[in-house]
Amino acid sequence: MTDFVELWITAAIQGAVKRIVLNVGGTPGPAEAHPFFADLHQAQHCVISSGLPYVILQPTVYLDNLAAPWAAQGLAAGMITYPADPKAEISWMSHRTLGQWVAAVAGGGCDGQTLPIGGPEPLTGAELAREIGAGLGREITYVSIPPEAFAEGMNATMGSPAGDRLAAIYARLTAEPTSMRTDPTKATDLGIELETARAFASRGLR
Repeated sequence: MTDFVELWITAAIQGAVKRIVLNVGGTPGPAEAHPFFADLHQAQHCVISSGLPYVILQPTVYLDNLAAPWAAQGLAAGMITYPADPKAEISWMSHRTLGQWVAAVAGGGCDGQTLPIGGPEPLTGAELAREIGAGLGREITYVSIPPEAFAEGMNATMGSPAGDRLAAIYARLTAEPTSMRTDPTKATDLGIELETARAFASRGLR
């Protein structure tokens, strides 16, 4: 990942890019906790030390994941099957919200900042199921699957160690159940409209 980011930065400098917006695709834990987190921190360091104006975005979890093939089958059966502790309070966000974040910071005003970003409301597993169910007009339940089982399935589909790296993000929630709970104040200040889980479901899961 670091090699890719370095090539990207070199191309940005050669192309006279005015600002880098890096979406690390997750909320990294301590670098020493997992090699995946170490890679994310190193990627961030590459951007910070590039000499270019930058903004780093650290999103929570995408609602759009619920439409992925590995989750859609369970949802069709009335279940959200996800590798996150059901008690964890996650500020789930949609790709639509992510797009608004990128557009808001790309024009300047947030340079030099690393921003944890998410949706408008922290939801436990049961609360997420309630909101998704309300958007779909039917009852949905939340079923937590062990991160290890998720990793095994993703490794089989995407190749190892992709699943292990993704599972590390969710495994962290057991020890730090509020690590993906974000403050919406910054988004409000930037004029970003944070899409709720219910609104996403009625738009993106039908």
